[in-house]
Amino acid sequence: MSIIFSKEELKQVKSSNVIVPFIDHDAVLYKVFVCGDKFHVVTRPSITLKKLLSNNINVYNFHSDTVSKVTLDSSQVQEDLCKSSDLSPLSEKCMKLIPEWVKIMRSVLNLSLFGFDIILESGTKKPVIIDINYFPGYDGFEDFHEIYQTCFIKQQYLNNGINFNQRNYNIYNSI
Repeated sequence: MSIIFSKEELKQVKSSNVIVPFIDHDAVLYKVFVCGDKFHVVTRPSITLKKLLSNNINVYNFHSDTVSKVTLDSSQVQEDLCKSSDLSPLSEKCMKLIPEWVKIMRSVLNLSLFGFDIILESGTKKPVIIDINYFPGYDGFEDFHEIYQTCFIKQQYLNNGINFNQRNYNIYNSI
């Protein structure tokens, strides 16, 4: 991916590229991991626009899959660009929106395992979903393996027309 700061550099973009606006988001990214009807939100650092602008560059190239990793293995420059002083958890107001978003995405995508990224627009704090990930890494999703196992077993019951309940799960788990 690239962040382009000048009209001259924008002219170099190939027609096969997708151009989207950069939304300043105070260098904080919220990764939502979904497994069945459960979800978990992890706060991660992101790119800070202020640092990019202060570096006097026309184009900043980066790999989107390394920007918000738990441990960045990229250059010191990228690490500096991603440091944030406030990695606050997602507000309660935004957390209340996530179950409905998960429900809609599960239905539309017909998926049980996926993730999506949320940023909060600087100033307004308006939540914006910027990416949907098919089967993400689930780094930071507490008890993921147990939740995944329950999700998988529940899906098997539903596929076979059997009503899933905790008693069925306990019997299956004791085998």
